[in-house]
Amino acid sequence: MDAIRLFTHGLDDWLLARTGPNSGSRVSQGVKLDVFTTSMRDSKQIAEHLRELREGALTVRHDDPNQRIADLNAAGLVHRTAPGQGELTDLGRVVLSGWETLGVDNGDSEDELARQVVLADAGIVAQDPKYLDAYRFWQEMLDRHPSGEWFEEPMALYMASYLNATEGGFNPWKAICLADAAIVGISQEEWISWAASTTKPQGWSKTVGEKLVNQAVDAARRYTGRVTFCMALQARLLAIEGADLRSVMSQWKIPHA
Repeated sequence: MDAIRLFTHGLDDWLLARTGPNSGSRVSQGVKLDVFTTSMRDSKQIAEHLRELREGALTVRHDDPNQRIADLNAAGLVHRTAPGQGELTDLGRVVLSGWETLGVDNGDSEDELARQVVLADAGIVAQDPKYLDAYRFWQEMLDRHPSGEWFEEPMALYMASYLNATEGGFNPWKAICLADAAIVGISQEEWISWAASTTKPQGWSKTVGEKLVNQAVDAARRYTGRVTFCMALQARLLAIEGADLRSVMSQWKIPHA
C-alpha cells in the first residue's frame, strides 16, 4: 500500500487545519529535512558571510542584508542583534572553522556536500533542535525506504516534510509509518491527481490537497540543498557505523546548483 491509498479518506480535516483557515493562509512544512530557506537554498555564500561577521562587520554584503541575516539566524549560525545585523553564534564559529580546516570555506559547487556534512554534524553535536529533528526524521525515513531511493525523489523528500505535522492529534507521517505504507515511488502526477479529489472549501480556488501538494511541487523544483543535506545526514550515520565514506559517496549522484 502506498500513502495515496492510505489517504483516500479521512484526511480532509487535517488538510483543512494545515492549509487554512482561508485560501490565502500560508502552508508550512512540518519537520524539515534541512536548515535552508527559500532565499538561501544552499551553503555556497555562507562562508563569506560568516567570515565578514567574525572579522567584526555588523552585517553582510548582500543585496538584502536583512533577509540574509534572517536566513543565517534560521540556520542557527548567526544571532540577530538588530534589523539586518548579527553576530556569529557558537555554532557559526564551529562551522566556519570546520570549513576552513577542510579547505571548503568557499562558494564552489563541488564542495557543497563537504560543507553540508560539517554543517549537519556541528548542528547535531551542538544539540540544536532543528538539526536534531532533521536527523531523527531522516532515520525514521530510512525505515521506509533506502537512502538512495530518497535521494532520487525530491518530491517524496518534500511531501514527507509537509506530511510530518500534527493537527488535532493526527500526523499523516506517523500514519504512514504505522501502516508501513510507501511514499517513494508515487509520481508527482499521482499526488496532483489525489489532491484534486480532496475537499474545496467554499470560496477557495483550490482544494485543500492542491494547496499542500502545489507547495511541495514548487519546493521540489529547487531540491539541491535538501537532497545534499539528506546526503550529509546519511554520511554522518555511515561514519558512526564505520563505513568507507569515500567508497559509498562516490556512488551518489550529488546535485550541483
